[in-house]
Amino acid sequence: MIRMTALATALLVTTSVPAVAAPMVTDATVLATTIITPTPPFGALTEAVGAQTVGTGIDFTFGNVEGIFDDGGGVYGFCGISAGGICTLEDDVDGAIVGLAKSIYAEAGFSSAGTLTLSVYDSGMTLLASALNGPPLGVYGRTTFSIVRPTSDIAYFRISGSDSYGVNQIVLDGVVGGAIPEPATWAMMIGGFALAGAALRRRKMAVSFA
Repeated sequence: MIRMTALATALLVTTSVPAVAAPMVTDATVLATTIITPTPPFGALTEAVGAQTVGTGIDFTFGNVEGIFDDGGGVYGFCGISAGGICTLEDDVDGAIVGLAKSIYAEAGFSSAGTLTLSVYDSGMTLLASALNGPPLGVYGRTTFSIVRPTSDIAYFRISGSDSYGVNQIVLDGVVGGAIPEPATWAMMIGGFALAGAALRRRKMAVSFA
């Protein structure tokens, strides 16, 4: 009896703890092979640029329209699409994170230090923090910036500025929630509830016969 109750409790506790995913990297160069159209603004969290939401953890539909541009030499970047449907590289690149992230790192292209801003927001779209880009240091001479939070509370991000730029890569870390449980996880959860229910029924029957 005690052993069964303990097992059921352990199963329930195990399945209720939020899983922290490994760092999620969204690389425009990799995604370019599958992307042919920009994403619409404020879309549902079902599809990122291409069909990469689960793999990259980002849906590029926070408030702008994003697309992919060829930066030359097989290197690609994310761009904001203007109202006229043109990839100007001067429109914001933004997105909703599938889950909540603790930190975000981004690379943007060929912009002077201090001309771009990375802003992060909580699930209520309240500004949490912002950071300016540094001098060109990243891959292909791109500028970089990052924000690290005390807890996983970053739900949205935006990269904006007055200089011509394109966002090459976004890396999320400390992501919790947002993932759909695997079938095996569902089975464990159901099994845990079943064991807990059986244990409670047996305990009730034992008390009634006493």
